[in-house]
Amino acid sequence: MPLGSVQYLYINLKDQGIKQKIANEYSIKHITIFENYIEAVRNVRNACAHGNILYDLHLPKAIRKGPAGSMTPLINTRLSGAIKVIAYLLKSISTNRYAEMLKEISNLESNNQYKTVLKKLNINFSKLL
Repeated sequence: MPLGSVQYLYINLKDQGIKQKIANEYSIKHITIFENYIEAVRNVRNACAHGNILYDLHLPKAIRKGPAGSMTPLINTRLSGAIKVIAYLLKSISTNRYAEMLKEISNLESNNQYKTVLKKLNINFSKLL
């Protein structure tokens, strides 16, 4: 099932108890935060799938403060905020995949070609995660 359909299905569940149980599986206390996180992930996925430029990603809705960490106005609509959400959700699903993601980010930061771009964009992934 496509991520957009999963999001739509979740949002349209009438039983708030079921919605809360699903959010609790990710240690998220508020349904609205879980919905917001899923929307952020879907927006990043869509940007990747449609060939959009990620480094300049601007999410249509700000990411809410929650268990993914503090979301300052500087990052709550940007790729760096979305990466915090993705990392948080991924860690909830699989610690192995989360470790792989951290390793890939570390490799990216050590690559001189990308280091310059990340510096220009003021992105320091190791501080985000």
